[in-house]
Amino acid sequence: MEAGYFKGASCAKEIIRMKRLFIWVVFLSFFSYWIFVASKASSVMAAVASTGTPGLTKTQSPSPTATLSPTSTLKATATPEPFVLPSTTPFIELTNTPLPPGKSIGYMKPVLEAFISIPQGPVAQPYVILSGYKTYTNLTEPVSISGTVGDQSFECASSPCNLNFPKSGVISFHALTGSGAVSEDNQADILVTGSTEGYYLTILTLGKFVVFSDSCGSLWNSPQSEHPQWAAFPQNPAELNTDKSLHYLASRLMASGVVDAKDCPGGGSDGTAPNPCGLKKVKDQMIAWQNQYDFDIWLAGRDQHIPPVMLKSLLELESQFWPITQRLFLDEIGLGQINQLGVDVLLRTNPVLFQQVCSTALYNCNLPYTSMSGLDRSLIRGTLALVLDSSCPSCQYGVDLNKASQSIPLIAQIIYSNCMQSKSILSAHGFTANYDDNWKFTMVSYHSGFGCLQAALDKIPASSGEVTWKDIAPNLTCPGSSEYIDKLWTSLETFKNNKKEPSAPTIVQLQTPTPMPPLPTHTLILSSARLEVKVFVDLNGDGIRQDNEAVDNVQVNLNIAGETRILVTQHGVVTFDLTGLEVGSRGKLSLPGLYRSASIVVPESGTLPIVFIFVKPVLPTRLP
Repeated sequence: MEAGYFKGASCAKEIIRMKRLFIWVVFLSFFSYWIFVASKASSVMAAVASTGTPGLTKTQSPSPTATLSPTSTLKATATPEPFVLPSTTPFIELTNTPLPPGKSIGYMKPVLEAFISIPQGPVAQPYVILSGYKTYTNLTEPVSISGTVGDQSFECASSPCNLNFPKSGVISFHALTGSGAVSEDNQADILVTGSTEGYYLTILTLGKFVVFSDSCGSLWNSPQSEHPQWAAFPQNPAELNTDKSLHYLASRLMASGVVDAKDCPGGGSDGTAPNPCGLKKVKDQMIAWQNQYDFDIWLAGRDQHIPPVMLKSLLELESQFWPITQRLFLDEIGLGQINQLGVDVLLRTNPVLFQQVCSTALYNCNLPYTSMSGLDRSLIRGTLALVLDSSCPSCQYGVDLNKASQSIPLIAQIIYSNCMQSKSILSAHGFTANYDDNWKFTMVSYHSGFGCLQAALDKIPASSGEVTWKDIAPNLTCPGSSEYIDKLWTSLETFKNNKKEPSAPTIVQLQTPTPMPPLPTHTLILSSARLEVKVFVDLNGDGIRQDNEAVDNVQVNLNIAGETRILVTQHGVVTFDLTGLEVGSRGKLSLPGLYRSASIVVPESGTLPIVFIFVKPVLPTRLP
């Protein structure tokens, strides 16, 4: 009995030792996998930039409040819950991201572009506004602008630059950086007209005009007439500049040492929000910080076909442009506050992106994402999540700004995924919606998960009719959903009211200045001129109208002298008779639905040419 007893006890102890050994082996294997994933972190970004607009949804936290720490609530979602390992610390290794060439995943090619705009209304001295934008933040490397106007040249040491433009002509210009990078040339044909009020400038043609294709609007079959002003694509990233007072951002700028407010009461804060002294100290940096991603937002909007104003308003609401990681139910990461559930849905619906990310995390990627083990899926999600996390203890102020900017295309793809998801849910219930309400349903899916939207629609009898936001909002039971949409739409609809006003211009002169024409005296003279409008698509990129590039049946409106004249192009041309109009009177020419317009000044005689050039859009290379 005793011998048997001790023998059994010995066997039991041996079993316990084997179990402990097995647990240690599993732990060490898992730990080795995470070291391998972290070693691949610097090669994750380019797949995001190179992959087209993807699949479904993202589960997301509410935006930070105006207090010293953002707040979030747990979101309901119908997404199958992925295998998530519990942790008391973020699951992402916090490292700085170098930017060497040759990265296959995780590296976006640097972009440098030059833009032109004109002052609004009459000015005492005619000038144009030139600006250069580049990806990757480097405060020590300014962007300069140079170019020619006719046989005259100019150099602008910084951007933006206000260039003297005394008479009508064609300007060719490009942007440069201190490291030797040079952008492609941009070109514009500028009309300068004088009156008793001052000088007016008009951009007649623009070499790099973006013909924007709204991917979500196309998905919903929404007519252009439904698109609000915020959905229009800005031709210049400067149109995204804002000067909002963002209290959470202000608090982070002071707490991280970007701004020194130690001489203010409470160090610039009253404990929950910045005080007036702190806001005054931080104002300039707060405005600069909220606009530093504008070019990245503009590029992501152009390439992923998402309205840039929507994208910027979303980032403001989610993180106020401070790319932090929060530990809630799951880690809420980066500028868009995206968690592992959102990454999981993206990988489930985008097999191309899955393969690119999987190859950096695992040796065997033969199985589809949904057929892999929970541990393998977790490793792949963690690898992709590294793209979004910009926390960096070794970086200045604790954030990697380059990594933050590179995460923006992925956030735009996730927005489109939710456009697809919300449309699918509405269609399954037999509903349609207008453009504005479709966006609201999409952002409910983004913020609270598509299960929240689906549950609200389940409460409405199925039909083939149109459903509105007013029908859905009372049925939303997910915490903060309706309030989130209200805040986002307030930001969208008032966006133009918060645009940053340009400072007083310092005019850069051409190197061989041309005398300005004298301002004419007001004398009533009637015109005998004609206005000839040409519309064509520049298929070969030479900037010259060919017969096969003319666009027919385009409605052209001329608003002048209190009336609207409407003609339709034939062979790409319409001609308005200006006879009897007062010389010097102003009018507006527009192409409804194409977001193109030009101001005109009635000449005394002859033919006034106006040319609208459209650039052939870049078509997607694969179906979503």
